[in-house]
Parts: sequence; C-alpha cells; structure tokens
Amino acid sequence: MSYDLKNELSKLKDFVFQNYDPVQISVKAMEIYNEYALQLSTFSSEKLMILAAMDMGEEFELSKDEVEDLLDVLLRDTSINLSS
Repeated sequence: MSYDLKNELSKLKDFVFQNYDPVQISVKAMEIYNEYALQLSTFSSEKLMILAAMDMGEEFELSKDEVEDLLDVLLRDTSINLSS
C-alpha cells in the first residue's frame, strides 16, 4: 500500500472516531477513491465504494463500528499496488 493511500485511510479512520457523520464519511471515501483508484485492489475498491455509498440513504449507512472495521480491513489489504 502506498504511504499516501494508507495515510488518507488512517485520517479517515481518525475522522470516523472523532465525528461519525455518514455523509461526510461518504464524501471523504469518494475523494480517496478518485485519487487512488489505480492503487486499489478490486477487493479494496469494492469496500471503499460501500463507504462512498453511505450518502445514498439510511439503508446504505453502516454503524460507526462497521465503518471502523471496514477501514481496518482496507488498511490491512496487502494487495494494494505498492509501486505508485
């Protein structure tokens, strides 16, 4: 995982810990996706899009714990392209 991508995901996790706001999480997740899409594995891309979809309504929102768990999974994904 590139340092920049890992840093952005870590900052998002810190944001979630301090201020659980599904719409803001969605916006930040989409920004990360747009910036780092080429470095994401298919698995990580799908997980990040789950977060990005949280602004589409309550039925798409995850709990704070679920978001933190998903971000932990993303941070541990070793298949993210390291060369970028």
